[in-house]
Amino acid sequence: MLENTLLKNNELQRVIIEHIQDGIFVIESGRFEYCNSIFSDLLGSTPIEVIGLTLADVLSKEDCNTLEERYQKRLNGEDVPTIVEFDLERLSDAMPIHVLCSIGIAKTDDGKIRSVGTLKDITEIHRMTNDLRRSERESRDIINRFSATYYRTDKNGIYTYITPYCAVDIGYEPSELIGTDITSVYYSQADRGLVLSALENNKGKPTYVEARIKHKNGAIVWAATHAQYYYDKDGLFAGVEGTTRNITEKKLMEEHLQEMVVHDQLTGLLNRSGLYAQMEHALSTAERNESQLCLYFIDLDKFKHINDQHGHKAGDLTLIEVGRRLRENRRNMDIVARLGGDEFIVVLEITGGIEQAVELGTIIRDNVSRPYLKNNDINCSLGFAMFPDDGADIDSLMCFADKKLYAQKKTAD
Repeated sequence: MLENTLLKNNELQRVIIEHIQDGIFVIESGRFEYCNSIFSDLLGSTPIEVIGLTLADVLSKEDCNTLEERYQKRLNGEDVPTIVEFDLERLSDAMPIHVLCSIGIAKTDDGKIRSVGTLKDITEIHRMTNDLRRSERESRDIINRFSATYYRTDKNGIYTYITPYCAVDIGYEPSELIGTDITSVYYSQADRGLVLSALENNKGKPTYVEARIKHKNGAIVWAATHAQYYYDKDGLFAGVEGTTRNITEKKLMEEHLQEMVVHDQLTGLLNRSGLYAQMEHALSTAERNESQLCLYFIDLDKFKHINDQHGHKAGDLTLIEVGRRLRENRRNMDIVARLGGDEFIVVLEITGGIEQAVELGTIIRDNVSRPYLKNNDINCSLGFAMFPDDGADIDSLMCFADKKLYAQKKTAD
């Protein structure tokens, strides 16, 4: 084994390898021949369990092909990059980790050609900033390889250093930012304040903050910042250092998912959760302003007939059209929701008492009850409840309106 060779040839070399903070590995004939404990720890395993495995055991087929292609090019004397990023899958729990790998080729004394490399887990950005304290030159060389921007400011917030990846994140070259106030890249003073307040509250220790910054082209970019204070040789505050990365796509996805949580996917109206959330605010505002709200509970008549006669697609189109008509002439303060099935809720602020409530209810019913399909009429039943006379919360209002709705249905039958 290679480890035995190392032990025999140079005990100091073995100790150095075992104490380097990066994972080190040696591959011969496509299999791991040696790894240090740091490397096996990254995989959630032990050196004994790793030795003998192939790249395919820890990498995707695509990444394996990439490494193999580069290996062959190096053997042919071609100049190819020695640094590559990829995802590893931990052997212990299948958790993916993103790593930075530096790999080269060595011909050893036994005449064999081996691939020798180092591995660093870059999913923990704070490790990167800790490395920066130990060696600025080494740290800058490392961080320039990451898909993130490292920066430093002095105690007045003036950029003293920033890595080239800032051109990818926000469109500026480092030369355009060094010497300028970091506040200039934030979308607003409030966004800058978020970072400063978080750092202060955390006493300058590594802190994670999400804030908006401005791209050179004028677009708003959401950035995730890991920042901390750094100090001079006398232990005095010298400025802030950290990393930022563009998380705009992540934020947009979060917003989309949040919209999905509170909206009905078929009609685009609020769903029950969204209704309750907006009604809490609406009731609070109405109580504070001593104003009236009217909650209309709407139920489509003969909706099952549409599904039975024309199919569920026609039923879905009917519900979509009902939602569209309920949104017509909607004011910002009005609430329109679909509870599920063929039940809808409309909440309006009114000033004319029960007479206006009846009048608006008639308008809603007439609008919804227009024909939707050829040779098919559909009507709706409607009951309403007024705040605060008929109930003080959404559940009591819905219950009151629902009773009036079904009393109307029973009368109609």
